[in-house]
Amino acid sequence: MFTTNSGTTNDATYQRGHSNWFNSLTTTRIGKSRIISKFEKNIENQCAKFLFHLLFILFFLSLPYYLFKTELHHYLMEESFQSILNEIQPIIDPIYSKPLIENNGQLIYLHLPSNDYIKLDENLLDQDFGLEFTSAFEMKRKVEYCQWIENSHDEEYTDRDGETYTVRTYSYTKGWVDHLIPSIFFNQPANHHNPQRNPFPNMDLIAQGIQLANNYHIGSNNLISKHKIPLRKIDFTIRELQKCGRTIANSEPHNFKYIGNGYFFSPYQSSNLEKAIKLFGQFLEGSLLDWQIGDLFSNCEAGDIRISFYQAKPLPGAGISIIAKQVNERGELDTFIAQNGFHVGLIHEGSYSTPKEMLDSEVSMHKWSLTGLLGARILIIIWALITCLVLLGDFINNYYEAFIGTVMLSSLMLGLVWLCLSSFSYGLLSLISAILMFITLYSQREKSIIVPSSVREDKSL
Repeated sequence: MFTTNSGTTNDATYQRGHSNWFNSLTTTRIGKSRIISKFEKNIENQCAKFLFHLLFILFFLSLPYYLFKTELHHYLMEESFQSILNEIQPIIDPIYSKPLIENNGQLIYLHLPSNDYIKLDENLLDQDFGLEFTSAFEMKRKVEYCQWIENSHDEEYTDRDGETYTVRTYSYTKGWVDHLIPSIFFNQPANHHNPQRNPFPNMDLIAQGIQLANNYHIGSNNLISKHKIPLRKIDFTIRELQKCGRTIANSEPHNFKYIGNGYFFSPYQSSNLEKAIKLFGQFLEGSLLDWQIGDLFSNCEAGDIRISFYQAKPLPGAGISIIAKQVNERGELDTFIAQNGFHVGLIHEGSYSTPKEMLDSEVSMHKWSLTGLLGARILIIIWALITCLVLLGDFINNYYEAFIGTVMLSSLMLGLVWLCLSSFSYGLLSLISAILMFITLYSQREKSIIVPSSVREDKSL
């Protein structure tokens, strides 16, 4: 079973995984400095230039496609919701009333006021930790690793002969990250070794079947995966931990223990052989006696792991609201395919007075979400700014012109997408805005050409 800090776990090593203000700080160390040769610097610049062009091409092509895909999803959603609004049959009492045969193949709306009416066919189970999740539509295991991160800073100097040379200084920060970082290519890999330890990686489980008040049932992953119930971090109680018993996670060699605030923590224990190899490596790289003040404020040790769990479970008393297609008289629910091909299926936390209110809420969430329409439009503005600076750099002389160019390209892209989706009025307005911005930018360019010639005439006089 898992022990806790309030119970039998008083080992100081388990204090490292806590999420208080001190342990949220990063440990910083200064590494060595070395001179970078011109040949090495040239190779780095060529590789960076190649990678920049490759990433820019991917960036230039992928973001407009993402915008089009997101705008298309929103357009089809609004169109399908308008077409089905009057076809939704509200279920007044889904707890006691049986599914009606005449509702087969039709959209229905129902609300369950409590989690007591939500039962999974099979509870979500993390076998590694022995944790069971009831009434949860989804469960996520999030893993964080204590790792060293290498940074570098270049400075140019001039020698007595007037030749310039580059000095690169390395620095290292240690803290919690969501991925493993190989340290073999560090400038000081032995002194800042990152164990590649990952016994229990990230995991995401979705319920395979949900029984609703013994009358309705969701067996379709397509419908369950559409839920809009937020993932919330779980702060486990002692009673919940006692149910786990002996598991792989809390046994040797992992020894995970619950330290509070929703975290299970496992300190890294290096073997004697690993310690000897590390000392030898530190001797070879000249860091054996390298002690710094930052070592006193270590918030974690490289190789430590902490794990937290999140679940999509309605809050007590909130319940859920569902709009879905009733498949048969047994109350099986699935997504409904609208005339435009859009799959309609909504699962929200809370209650709504009417089905229209729930549909409007779905549209609003997608419209103002950073993972939806708002996020896509913000990304296309960033795309327009970067594209403007890279492709139109010769025409950009100040912040004002960069702003005009960004508005021009983003308006052009939005206008083309909206025209493709038959939003002619918005599309034409956006294209007209792009044309006006182009005229403004061109006129600014003409002024920047004329001004220098007038200045030269003044100087000749």
